[in-house]
Amino acid sequence: MVAPRVSVLMPVYNGMPYLAQAVESILTQSFRDFEFIIVDDCSNDDTIMYLRSITDKRMVVLPLPENRGVTGALQEGMRHVKGKYVARLDADDVAKPNRLQIQVDYLENNPSIGLLGSSLELIDADGNFLKHVNLTRNDIEIRWRFLVKNPFFHSTVMFRYDLVKQNRLGYSRKHGEDYQLWVDLLKFCKGAILRDELIQYRSHAQSWTYTKMAQQQTAFDEINGAVLEQYLPGITSKVEIRKFVSWMRNPEIRNEGGTLFWDTYRLLVNAFASIEVEPSARKHFVKNKLNLIQGNSVWIRLKSLMKSR
Repeated sequence: MVAPRVSVLMPVYNGMPYLAQAVESILTQSFRDFEFIIVDDCSNDDTIMYLRSITDKRMVVLPLPENRGVTGALQEGMRHVKGKYVARLDADDVAKPNRLQIQVDYLENNPSIGLLGSSLELIDADGNFLKHVNLTRNDIEIRWRFLVKNPFFHSTVMFRYDLVKQNRLGYSRKHGEDYQLWVDLLKFCKGAILRDELIQYRSHAQSWTYTKMAQQQTAFDEINGAVLEQYLPGITSKVEIRKFVSWMRNPEIRNEGGTLFWDTYRLLVNAFASIEVEPSARKHFVKNKLNLIQGNSVWIRLKSLMKSR
């Protein structure tokens, strides 16, 4: 039996009433060469009944005997992947009809890219449009964003399965499981985020993002620290990571960071200057970051003091 080109992976727990729209958005994709792995995490609503009512042969429904959480469901799904590429979609989001085709085409034409996301439309619980979210970034910009946050929305991602398999990677954390996997993947490939809005991302109070916010933040702090250590070994013993990350995220408070934060920022820019990317992209990126340093009042005062000595 010929393996499908794409494995679409969806974990679900009590997915009604959004599940049907999410499933239909995959089954009606313009790109047809895929398997659709749906892991039911021991739901107690009508999820499994709905899934079993669908006769599409591309669907692989995996009911778990006990609730394992998102990470456990994803781990189970990954054990059944047969495709060259893995595409993710959460059970409350909606894929645009050409989502798979656009991402497959891009990965086929860009072999150095192993992790691919997209921009999106934000919708509310009832499916009403809220706003466009343009996330377009190249590899070096993605790596910079990883210092402070996860730049990928999970449902937009497609990645090369062989990179995961060959390097023994996978979903491992109970919280921040996607963030950790993306950080690990980019040790072996490059990443990109497309301008195309390929999914509708649903914002509602019952989503994993909102119900597990505190646990997610703790995981993010740990991942942020580990990523910073990759570029500046020993930095976590010198700088309070959560405060530094908050400072990095918010331009309005950067003048309050003092020379320690700005010196750390400068060292990071220098470290990124050696990353292997297209020269034009690196030049633009470094120039942009250095301009921020040069315009900072702390550094202006520091330069002035040094010149007066």
